[in-house]
Amino acid sequence: MSWRVALLPYIEQNKRYKQFKLDEAWDGPTNGPVARITLPEFNDRAWPSTDPNNQTPYRVFVGGGAIFDERKKMTFSDVGDGTSNTIMLIGATQTVPWAQYNELPFAPNAPLPPLGVPRRDWIPVGMVDGSVRMANKSIDPQVLKAAITANGGESLPEDWYWPWKRDPYTTGK
Repeated sequence: MSWRVALLPYIEQNKRYKQFKLDEAWDGPTNGPVARITLPEFNDRAWPSTDPNNQTPYRVFVGGGAIFDERKKMTFSDVGDGTSNTIMLIGATQTVPWAQYNELPFAPNAPLPPLGVPRRDWIPVGMVDGSVRMANKSIDPQVLKAAITANGGESLPEDWYWPWKRDPYTTGK
């Protein structure tokens, strides 16, 4: 089951959350019909394929020093690089069903998966502190990997993301 299901009570979807049977697969007999409902909270109009199939582009990196690690529970105080410098979730090019646990494996020495909005120049990222930023798709992969790790000790350049001054939905970049 996805972390997005656990968020439902906090985004005014408690009724939907209570419909899930947490000890059943996300697409099981009880959960399947609930999981097929499209939730705008996990959708994004910039991704052309998200609405028809209740898909979401928003995924988290798991392992390799990322904030999510299946072997270790991490708290805010464990984020040595700072919550405003560490990516919690990211817009991946490949969308997945929002209720499915299908995240992005992270290894600092491996290539990153395709990220960002198809046919656009930006990648939406949600930071651990709750802020939202837009990174350019042409960002140095090492800089992006530094922002993914929670305790890498790397310094990020000040211009690694775009300021939220322009609307990427209307500018196309």
